[in-house]
Amino acid sequence: MKLYEVMEELNTGKTIGELATNLGIRESDLERKLRNAAIVFDEDKKVWVYMGGSAEKSLSRNVNKKIRTLEADKPYVNYEKDQEPKETVVIEKDYEYKLYKDYLNVDPSFLMEKKTFFLSN
Repeated sequence: MKLYEVMEELNTGKTIGELATNLGIRESDLERKLRNAAIVFDEDKKVWVYMGGSAEKSLSRNVNKKIRTLEADKPYVNYEKDQEPKETVVIEKDYEYKLYKDYLNVDPSFLMEKKTFFLSN
């Protein structure tokens, strides 16, 4: 299936999820391919539109193959969505504090009970 056919299907009412399932690819991959081909959703008109400078060359590419951004499309492609800042989460556990909090939750009467045991031969 060519990119112009995908754009027509999206404009006739199919969702990206349905198209991705029909093509046998993930939905996020299809979204990335559309973005790399400078195809965006126009919120005002509620249609998918090609924003690039070389429609014939760009839209005739096969969706099942790798879609790279053409030189004519680069000014129209927004890469910010792909480059989300990855946060490294460092979890430091303070085991002494955890033991202290557990100690505070213990019933004091339980601690005051006498506990003995006897050893036999």
